[in-house]
Amino acid sequence: MSRTRTAQIMACLLAAFGMGFLGCENVDIESDAHEFPKGSHSLLPFENGWGEQEDTDVEWRTSVGRVEQPVDEQPIAFDHSIHASTVEDGGLGMDCQYCHSNARKSKHAGVPGVETCAGCHQKGNISTEGRPELDKLKEYFPGGAKEGQPIPWVKVHDVPDFVHFNHSRHIKGGLECTECHADMSKETVAVRAESMSMEMGWCLECHNEHPSVDDNYGTKAELRRAELKDCYTCHQ
Repeated sequence: MSRTRTAQIMACLLAAFGMGFLGCENVDIESDAHEFPKGSHSLLPFENGWGEQEDTDVEWRTSVGRVEQPVDEQPIAFDHSIHASTVEDGGLGMDCQYCHSNARKSKHAGVPGVETCAGCHQKGNISTEGRPELDKLKEYFPGGAKEGQPIPWVKVHDVPDFVHFNHSRHIKGGLECTECHADMSKETVAVRAESMSMEMGWCLECHNEHPSVDDNYGTKAELRRAELKDCYTCHQ
């Protein structure tokens, strides 16, 4: 960029703070006529166009907080309580990562493929009598009506595109799945735990207080905590 162009840009920036010169108009930063005043702003245009918010049923999404995300119906009502609860409680005592095996090696925890389900429900010759959800599952097995198709599981936990979350870093760091997702052995079809706000403050609180940071970094724990508070950690 040329020095002349740089000087022009600097001049206009200074003019924006009430120091108008070199052909740039003064800008009154206290004026209510600002095009984008400070405060909360809609992330979506109003149905009736841009303008002041009216007393209507228009959905109002601001840059602060979160918007509830309803979960669509799953193609198969997978019962977490049967699979994840302990044998003593009548379950199978399966580890979360048996189905969500990518959690320890990838950004995404992943969802079980047909082969994972078939490992028990086809090769294990588990009866489907009186179990309509298993009949749905077997449609994806060899010879079924949907053979060769992936099970179209519906995503339950979703963060904005500008948030970078890596499951493997947290699992390898010593976090338990239940610390974020709560005890799924008490649930049937997957739901978002009420304790899982997925807000920035919730994540920062954990980064600041979780004992795994001390366990993993020892005398450098405070330095690591400072790094975990850096914007770039989550907003890469």
